[in-house]
Amino acid sequence: MEDLQLDALEVGSEILGEGRDPFQLRRPEPAPRQDSNAAAASQAIEKARQRQVTQILQPVQPARPVPPPIDVVFLGSFGSERHRLAVFSDGNEIFNVPEGDVLKDKFVVVRIGFESADLGFVGFPEAPARRLEIGG
Repeated sequence: MEDLQLDALEVGSEILGEGRDPFQLRRPEPAPRQDSNAAAASQAIEKARQRQVTQILQPVQPARPVPPPIDVVFLGSFGSERHRLAVFSDGNEIFNVPEGDVLKDKFVVVRIGFESADLGFVGFPEAPARRLEIGG
């Protein structure tokens, strides 16, 4: 009869260890040491800290205001070349506006041509003027 090996039942034994498959007749591979796992974990934490420090966030720029949409239609122009008036309509009213005047508190009539008018935007001097042709 064989003696019972009580030393084999202790924690960390190579004979009875975690991961041992009782249905295979081979010795299990030794489990990785706790020290190497702790070192790998601390290295991963340190790398994450370095990424946080080196990651520079761009300040969020507030959205730039945009000019209002043009809600009028150019119907045409009349008058002499020196005193020309542009005729606009918003569907409810008709506006006769000279060059350089403000239309509906939103638009500036920059230039009046024979078949088109250029509209700028009140409060947006850097925005380019938009050309409206007759009917548009």
